Amino acid sequence: MEHGDDWSGAAPPKEQQKVPATVTETDDQAWSSTTVDAESDWSGATNSTDNDDIIGKREVSDAVVEIANAPSLPDAPETGVWQAVKYTTSTILARRKLKNVISDLSKENSDDSSLLDQTLSELGTTARSIGMDSPATAQENVAISASEKKIELHSREEAALQADVKKSAELYEIELTKLQEKLSSAKEEFETSKKRRDTLADEQKETESEIRELEKRTSAYEKTIRQRQNNADEDPEVIKQSIEALTSQISEIESQRKLLRTRHETVSSPLESANQNLNQRKELIQSIKHEISKLEKKFESETEELRNAESEVVAKRKECEALYAKQIINLGTLLNEHRESHESLVPLYRKIDGLSKTITSRQREMDRLDFRRSGYDRQSLKVGLLAIGGVFLLIVLGLLLLTLL
Repeated sequence: MEHGDDWSGAAPPKEQQKVPATVTETDDQAWSSTTVDAESDWSGATNSTDNDDIIGKREVSDAVVEIANAPSLPDAPETGVWQAVKYTTSTILARRKLKNVISDLSKENSDDSSLLDQTLSELGTTARSIGMDSPATAQENVAISASEKKIELHSREEAALQADVKKSAELYEIELTKLQEKLSSAKEEFETSKKRRDTLADEQKETESEIRELEKRTSAYEKTIRQRQNNADEDPEVIKQSIEALTSQISEIESQRKLLRTRHETVSSPLESANQNLNQRKELIQSIKHEISKLEKKFESETEELRNAESEVVAKRKECEALYAKQIINLGTLLNEHRESHESLVPLYRKIDGLSKTITSRQREMDRLDFRRSGYDRQSLKVGLLAIGGVFLLIVLGLLLLTLL
């Protein structure tokens, strides 16, 4: 039965149709007369003195406290709108409290159901550990053994793939370290070649600057000679001596220029070689960087491929483990049904009995409380809701009129 609020006004189920509109304690007794007495069921869950039933006892005790506090629905009023309004509010609150109690009991049943599955799983695991087998469980044991082999196979495949990932990473680190060392060495050689090239270039620039300076001086002396030659006012002998002195200086400058040109030519060849060497170092660096990039992409591709394969294997292993867990519970269920005898299984049987009785008794109480929730007077509730709605409507209209005045 759905435990939510049901205000649809639908009639109760067939077994409930003879129940009056308002369910009282007398009605609860009528419900109990058609089912097993709830309190005897609750106590029956705790008859065992085995330590494994302590949890069951605690759960039953807590549930009884909640049920004892569960409210009853109020009696339906005979006449009167005000009585219908009071009945409506009381019924809504009582149904809400009953719903909370049922929800709490449902959660406890859910927890106990999980504990029951764990106990059945423990029963199946224990039976396999002691080598118990019987015609009733033979087929399930064969299926479990097959699942165990699959889990072992997938675990080995997973371990092998993880080892491949680790090995791939180690090889990558080795190769990467070699290339990084090679790159570092190439960069150092590049810096050395660059310094050598820069030194030669600076020397060549300095030589060229000195040559240009000498050329300027030569041009100035030649200009002076032409001016002296064109000077008719000055003594020819003085002009001659001056020209000879300037020509001598031009000759000395020319000798210096020849030396500088020789030095320039001497520097040009090593400079050209240094430039070529520098370009080679650049190409080597780019080549090594390309190798590193290629190695990284290869490693990423291989790792992704291995990880994908590992994920597939892990998914298969988990699927087998989930199936194995269900099969172990099924085995425990079969053992519990046939009660295969062994001293290791007796405490588990008792624990299962306690949990099963607790769950069954709690479910009966939930059904009884749900039956109680459905026992309200629909006509009185309808009148009460209409009255409450009318009051709210009048209040809203009054407020609107006040705002208009």
